[in-house]
Amino acid sequence: MWSKYAEAQLGERLEASQKGERFEVIEQPTVPTEPERPNRLLVLGLGLVMAFGVGGAGLVLPEMLDPSIRSVNQLTSGLGIRPLVVIPFFTTAEERKIRKRRQFLIFFVTLIIFVSSIASVHFFYMPIDVLVSKIAQRFQI
Repeated sequence: MWSKYAEAQLGERLEASQKGERFEVIEQPTVPTEPERPNRLLVLGLGLVMAFGVGGAGLVLPEMLDPSIRSVNQLTSGLGIRPLVVIPFFTTAEERKIRKRRQFLIFFVTLIIFVSSIASVHFFYMPIDVLVSKIAQRFQI
């Protein structure tokens, strides 16, 4: 914006002092067919890789950094002695019921988030049928 303003002022001064020559556009500018920056597919790909990487690190790192003992082999290697008896972990009916309820809740919340994100795209960005046709046109499906 400022460079155009400065250019206009320079042209005005040259015309006022009668030292200016006539400016002509030799070649008309061409309209770009694709954006110069940013490479949106690259940004999308990097975003997905980073999201999965951070998500995976969030799952793996706490397990790696947790010093608790969970198996006979970990106990043997940590203490150097073999235990006499290992009591297995039993789940009660109440614990199974709580786990099923939690899994259903996670599934339901995920479904609500998915449907609401699709609805948001449809109502606030572009209708889904138009978006799908543009994507199909872009990838020549």
